[in-house]
Amino acid sequence: MNFIRPDSLIIQEDDCILVTGAAGFIGCRVVDALLKSGFQNLRCLTRPSSKMNRLEKVLRAIRAAHKS
Repeated sequence: MNFIRPDSLIIQEDDCILVTGAAGFIGCRVVDALLKSGFQNLRCLTRPSSKMNRLEKVLRAIRAAHKS
């Protein structure tokens, strides 16, 4: 399932993308949408005090989907 149309992008799927606040409510959803849209070169910035539960859940789901 693609969330972003490839012809409407100003970047390529292999370009590096920085997601700040990646462990937050919106940030983890941005990471999820980017990964599901085929972007794999992500850098996720989080605060040292951030709870990583949401982001880790997103990453586990993506890894499980790729193994299937």
